[in-house]
Amino acid sequence: MRQLKTIALATCLVLSWIAPPVLAGPALDKALQLYDDMELGDALKEARKALLEEGMQPADIAKVYEIQGLCLSGMGKSDQAVKAFRRLLAVDPDHQLSGDVSPKLSAPFYQAQAIAKGGKPLTLDHKAPAEVTDKKGLELSLSLAADPFAMVVELRLRFRVAGGPWQDGETVTTNGPGDYTLSLPDSVGEGKLEYYFEALNAHRGVLRRVGGESEPLALEPGGVRTVVAVDPDAGKPKTGSAVDFDKGSGLRDDGDRKDEPEWYETWWFWTAVGVAVVGTGVGVGVGVAMSGGDLSGPQDYSIQIR
Repeated sequence: MRQLKTIALATCLVLSWIAPPVLAGPALDKALQLYDDMELGDALKEARKALLEEGMQPADIAKVYEIQGLCLSGMGKSDQAVKAFRRLLAVDPDHQLSGDVSPKLSAPFYQAQAIAKGGKPLTLDHKAPAEVTDKKGLELSLSLAADPFAMVVELRLRFRVAGGPWQDGETVTTNGPGDYTLSLPDSVGEGKLEYYFEALNAHRGVLRRVGGESEPLALEPGGVRTVVAVDPDAGKPKTGSAVDFDKGSGLRDDGDRKDEPEWYETWWFWTAVGVAVVGTGVGVGVGVAMSGGDLSGPQDYSIQIR
């Protein structure tokens, strides 16, 4: 009996070493794992929990909306998936899905892209003061130029002086797009001032930044300043006119209101596009495989569009 107990104990120790207990991770990690396991309902629940966690970064929030969109698409809720993807594109307008996402799941994403083309993503603008003689209590202006889904609840200033530790400055509550002022404390020290701004959601997750710890805005002694471009659309060609990003364009080419989405904004169109791309590759492969004979010389080909 003692020998059996010894063997059992040794076995438990070996198994514990091979597979140590896994500690529960953040909700976003759980959502990613559940989505990989195709447990879409549970992944969607964890993604929603992740949005409630404090300290989420812009890339984290974008990933949450991507998971939500893919899960809703896989569950056949295309309209809700489009809404999730539009929030994703508001936070990260250049976001792209992985190439291994199926055409069916990705169709609402491309529909959201088509709708978002005429609008503007979440945008912050800042113009540094022209000249600074005293940094104590200095007021810095920040414009919330666009907030298509009213996600921004607060704007926060962070700063440091002469390479010291980063500190939280003033935080102001927002009331939609507009111009805001955030002030430095009277206790700010002497030397080069570095700072940046953050747009926060209701759970103090960071939606967007102007500057950052790695690329801060700066005020040099004597008023010399460094300014970082902040508009995500800066330098890009503008097409069309400004529209309500939350509602899509709402206009036909002739300027009249439309009640239904255009054909290129529908989920079934983008599903067909994805299937056609895959089908084209398969058709070319089959055609070459079945041609037989000597392919070294000139060949005759015919193309039929069905």
